[in-house]
Amino acid sequence: MGRRLDLRPRLHRLHQPPALAQTVLFVSPADKYTLLKWLLATQRPARALIFPRMRHHTALLAQRLSRDGFPAAPLHADLPQAQRNATLQAFRRGTPPILVATDLAARGLDIPGITHVINYDPPDDPQTYIHRIGRTARAGAPGTAITLIAPHDRQTLRNLDRRLPAPIPQNRSHPFHSEAARLAMGAQAMRKPRKQ
Repeated sequence: MGRRLDLRPRLHRLHQPPALAQTVLFVSPADKYTLLKWLLATQRPARALIFPRMRHHTALLAQRLSRDGFPAAPLHADLPQAQRNATLQAFRRGTPPILVATDLAARGLDIPGITHVINYDPPDDPQTYIHRIGRTARAGAPGTAITLIAPHDRQTLRNLDRRLPAPIPQNRSHPFHSEAARLAMGAQAMRKPRKQ
């Protein structure tokens, strides 16, 4: 699981703290979970918040990560309130260090020390994207926001890039980079600077 992904040159300001590094990683669907494990192993987040698209994926992804040596807990609206509260308290203490959550459950979440937000699936709108990445880089602390993009996410990323103040920077320097996924985006045309 070797080298660490360097996100320092990927700094991108989006009405967000200057210490927030954002990046898009293109990946094939078959390699997506392996890339997630690689990121967790190489980035070694103190506290990570992972967002899948579907509610039922939160528990499945948390179970799979825990089984593979990355202790994680799910957080979604179907959990009883007492269980949600207990999960959040445990996450605040760093046990487990990974929380897999839905947007609804994470709405208004204010937990200090979240070092990484990983969009396992990209959100459909820029407000949700900004809300998600705003969970890290709080109170002057550095933070990292990573969005995984498979070929079927191409329209979602196009919509985000069109509606955000600037496109999310791309990073191709990871061992699971999918050039096919990037090309499915029509990336060259999409990334041309906008006219002011």
